[in-house]
Amino acid sequence: MKDFHQKSLKQIKLWAWAASVLPVAGIVALILIKIFGTDDIYSVIVISGGTIIFAVSVVWWWWVMWTIAQVTTMLSNTSTSLDTVQKDLTSIRLDLEDEHNRERGEQEED
Repeated sequence: MKDFHQKSLKQIKLWAWAASVLPVAGIVALILIKIFGTDDIYSVIVISGGTIIFAVSVVWWWWVMWTIAQVTTMLSNTSTSLDTVQKDLTSIRLDLEDEHNRERGEQEED
């Protein structure tokens, strides 16, 4: 579970970097090409940039869905484990109460 957590943190940092750096770099590149470049190169860059941004958003969306599924699975497993622990603790408490009552009964007989 720690491996998943560490891997998710690294992926989150990567996506946060990509979400903040790549759009700004793309806008700067488009402005520079508009100022210094030709319309043909600009058109190619616009199409390429739009395609890349769309592809990144689709990949990111699927990554988010996968991560949510993993977290949901972990929460379900945790809930099941907690139910088992609760039943075990209840059983232990009842056993201790029985033992305590048996010891009190033995002391009263003496």
